[in-house]
Amino acid sequence: MHRLSKLYPFWRTLRFRFAVWISLFLFVILIAFSLFLYRSLKSNLSDALDDSLRDNAVQVATFIDLEDPNDVNPPSDRSISIRVLDSTGAVIYSTGTYQHVQPSPRIFETVLNGQELFTTLADPFDGDDNIRLFIAPLSRDGEIVGAVQTVQSLDGIDDPLEQLLVLLEISVPLFVLIVGIGGYWLAGRALAPIDRITETAARISTEDLSTRLDLPPTHDEVGRLATTFNTMLVRLEEAFRREKQFTSDASHELRTPLATTRTIAETTLNRPRSAGEYEEALRDILEEVLRMQRLAEDLLHLAREDGFDTVQESERINIGELLHDVVDSVQRLAEAKALTLTCNATENLFVEGDSGALMRMFINLLDNAIKYTPSGEVTVTAHQTVDHQVEVIIKDTGIGIATSHLPHIFDRFYRGDPSRTAGGTGLGLTIAQAIAHAHGGKLTIESEENAGTTCIFTMPLAAQPHPDVE
Repeated sequence: MHRLSKLYPFWRTLRFRFAVWISLFLFVILIAFSLFLYRSLKSNLSDALDDSLRDNAVQVATFIDLEDPNDVNPPSDRSISIRVLDSTGAVIYSTGTYQHVQPSPRIFETVLNGQELFTTLADPFDGDDNIRLFIAPLSRDGEIVGAVQTVQSLDGIDDPLEQLLVLLEISVPLFVLIVGIGGYWLAGRALAPIDRITETAARISTEDLSTRLDLPPTHDEVGRLATTFNTMLVRLEEAFRREKQFTSDASHELRTPLATTRTIAETTLNRPRSAGEYEEALRDILEEVLRMQRLAEDLLHLAREDGFDTVQESERINIGELLHDVVDSVQRLAEAKALTLTCNATENLFVEGDSGALMRMFINLLDNAIKYTPSGEVTVTAHQTVDHQVEVIIKDTGIGIATSHLPHIFDRFYRGDPSRTAGGTGLGLTIAQAIAHAHGGKLTIESEENAGTTCIFTMPLAAQPHPDVE
């Protein structure tokens, strides 16, 4: 047994219960088989004995000469005793060990009425044994003139049955015990990988999720369990790594504005200052507070997106109207930088989703496009694809993103390009991707340094409403 198995009594283990159940199952089968075998053998032996008694009685009744009864061949089976009686019950002929056994008057009277009978009696020589008696009418010319009786000891049946019973009483428990021990051993071998999985799980902690099951590859249930367990550990390790990194990054992002705010406050209070200096310090503190507020809001929104695999409150949305509203809300930002911001969306494009979440996603994408486009234009287009998807494209002529940074742009707090960090929290694209996934959509970004960036969002079209539905 493995170390963990020793912590529990062996009778509580799965292998012990398996051995007990298999033993009980086998015991029931063997008992049923033994009863069938015993009864079948007893029935066959009894039928054979009765047939022998009847055949010998018929032989004697056929060939015996009532005028000279001694002129008859005795049966070849010397264990059978014969007794021939006339109609008064007087003995005409008898031979064998049990030739003096007499049937009861009631039985004799029944035979004289034309019936033959079998009966079992106690052995007159040994009260613990039994004998089998057969008596049949003796007829001549259609008239019953007496009876023929054959008798044989039942030792030929009882002895083999007793030997069989003793053999079964010994062999059945022994065989069940052997199978139980074998089942316990086989269950131990079959469940050994489960023990290893348990021990591995016990060693795993949030500090170290790198442990893996080192089991030989198999295609049985245990092999699939081990593979699934290892796959789960990989996912957990990655999730813990990302959460740890996220916590560390969030702490770092919050520490910077807090430290800046404290430094500004301490420096300002270091000595008396003019009203203008105090006003400037308050503006700096307000800027840092607003930065922390944006970061806190982004963190809360990202936490809500992580908590849902699907949109909780869905509605039918005209994506064209939504995009025009979003463009109108950020138009002043574009005008402040003298950028051309246009929107060209096909009419009557409907999707199912959360309008507030989708608006936040598009605002994040447009805010980035405007922020990192020194001059030129930002365009928004929306149309239906051939595979019944809505495709929204936001394209700018800005500074672009280096190819080496593209695989990481959706990572939380990613700061690969210093030119793209000013004023942001590093969570905008992460939130946008989470919203896209929650709506069953896909968000991809194509970019080339100093050549602009293109954001492509696709999601399924909404089903057409039924004509009867308002």
